[in-house]
Amino acid sequence: METLRGAHDQLLARKDLRMAARVRVAIGAAHDHLGETDEAVRALREGAAALRDEEATHYEAQALVALADIQERAQGDPQEVRAHLERALEIYEAGGSPRAGELRERLTGGDDVTG
Repeated sequence: METLRGAHDQLLARKDLRMAARVRVAIGAAHDHLGETDEAVRALREGAAALRDEEATHYEAQALVALADIQERAQGDPQEVRAHLERALEIYEAGGSPRAGELRERLTGGDDVTG
């Protein structure tokens, strides 16, 4: 975690906002791995928002799916989970990603996120 935080700070100092946001997402994943759900959600939200601001939509989609996975596991707001997945699907469809099919199926396949 210390290494990731250091990298995040250095990237911000260099004004490399895209890579700083990617590291922020990695920090979120590390928090999730450590069982620190609130911190993971916070870092992933921040990372996804920054990636959207930087128009790094492919990475934004990855962050949103990770965020949705964590929130779903933690029994978070199903509407928020669905919104994250729908935004990720929109990005993947626009880019022609094969992940679009997976997300489309997840959203319509009877999972909890179908609300």
